[in-house]
Amino acid sequence: MLYDYPFGKEITIEWDCPEDLPQLFTDRDKLKHILQNLINNALKFTEEGSITVTARYVAEIDQVELTVTDTGVGIPPADLPLIFDRFRQIDSTRTRSHGGVGLGLHIVKTFTDLLNGQILVTSKPGRGSSLLDHIALCGRGNRRGKHFRRPLVGLCSRLPASFIARGQ
Repeated sequence: MLYDYPFGKEITIEWDCPEDLPQLFTDRDKLKHILQNLINNALKFTEEGSITVTARYVAEIDQVELTVTDTGVGIPPADLPLIFDRFRQIDSTRTRSHGGVGLGLHIVKTFTDLLNGQILVTSKPGRGSSLLDHIALCGRGNRRGKHFRRPLVGLCSRLPASFIARGQ
């Protein structure tokens, strides 16, 4: 996976992905984009602190739960319903300090819907955000009818269990 390196920031990124997660039968490209966009968004809006990527199996609903939690700027409650809108930036002024065109979270929501999943957000301004994505194990929402057997642990093991990104 490719992530935006957080130059000039001191951020700890931790992965919590147990080895006994079940196999996913899903579109791995869509899942990869979901994780990339969630992690890149967390990197963009976290100046210092940590980002934690967690995966766990939820037997009651037969889904894998992916959570990306950061200690970033957070999202004001009034803006939470808008963050998945296409081309939406919470700070849309010309002087904003973060790049992007407002498609990352829209893509996350669209791909999650296509995989028959659900995304939930909790956030506290000034304290950070947590985006929780449920993905069905068998990928019933894959519209092309293709299912890829892909261990989720493989997606999580692209980086060491924990590393500190220190900008130069």
